[in-house]
Amino acid sequence: MKRILPFIAMLLLAACGGQQADEKSGKTGTVEKQAVQAVDETPATVVYLQESEPGVEPYATRMIVTPDFLRMDDGQDDGDYLLYDRRSRTIHSVSHGDRTVLDIPFHAVGIEPPPGLERITRRTVDEQAPAVGGRQPVQQKDFVNARLCMETVSAPGLLDDARRALKEYREALAGEQARNLYKTPPELRDPCMLSNLVFHPGKGLEEGFPLYERNQVGQTRELTDFERNRKVKASLFDLPEGYRHYRIRVEPQEGEAFKAEDAPDASPGPSS
Repeated sequence: MKRILPFIAMLLLAACGGQQADEKSGKTGTVEKQAVQAVDETPATVVYLQESEPGVEPYATRMIVTPDFLRMDDGQDDGDYLLYDRRSRTIHSVSHGDRTVLDIPFHAVGIEPPPGLERITRRTVDEQAPAVGGRQPVQQKDFVNARLCMETVSAPGLLDDARRALKEYREALAGEQARNLYKTPPELRDPCMLSNLVFHPGKGLEEGFPLYERNQVGQTRELTDFERNRKVKASLFDLPEGYRHYRIRVEPQEGEAFKAEDAPDASPGPSS
C-alpha cells in the first residue's frame, strides 16, 4: 500500500509489531457491497491534507466523510485506501497490488493503562493567528508523564463532521491496538505510544478538526483545504469484488501478554 496518512501507518505497524497479519476472515468470494447503489453520487465533506515524517518528503492525502463512511487515501480514486464503516465500526484496508482487504472489526480496549500513565492537557488561544470560521485557533499540548506527546492546533467548530468521524476511527482502531500490543517490541511501548494509540486516542480532537498535528516522533499533518457538500462517486465507499479478506491473527500464547509493568518509564519523569 502506498503511504496513506503516516499516523495510520504507524498505528497498523505498532499493532502488528512488524508481523504480517494472516488470519483469513472467511470472505474469499464476491464482497458484499458497502454503500447504497441507488445513486451514482453522494454529497460528502472532502478534506485535503499534507503529511510529513522524518526522512520523507511531504505528500498529499485526502479524507472523504459521509454520515456512514470515512475514506482515507492519497487523493487518487483508483489507489489504495482505508475505509471506516461508521455504522459497524469496522475498518477495511484495501490493497490493489495483491488484491487483499485487511478487515479490522471493532473491539473495545480490554486492558488497563499501566500505573502512573498520566496525561495532562494544556490549551491556549492564539490571539495573534488569523481567525478561522470566525474563531481564534486553539493550541493544545498533551503531555504524558511530563513528555510532550502530541501538539495540535485547531479551530473550534471547524469541520465538525470530519472531526467526529476521525475521532470514531481512532477510537475503533485503539481496540485492535490493545489486542495486538503483546506483539509490539517492549522498547516501542513508551508512554506516548500507549497514550496516543491505545488509552487516549481521541485527544486533540475535542475543539475542532486539526489545522495542524505533530506527534512525539515528528510526524505531522496539516490541513490545506476542504470542500463541503462535494458530490463524489458512491463507489468510493464500496469494497472491491473478488479480493481476499483477512484479519490480524491474535495468539497471546505465542508471546507474553502485555502487562502494565512492561511499559518503560511508566512513572512521571522530569518536565520537558
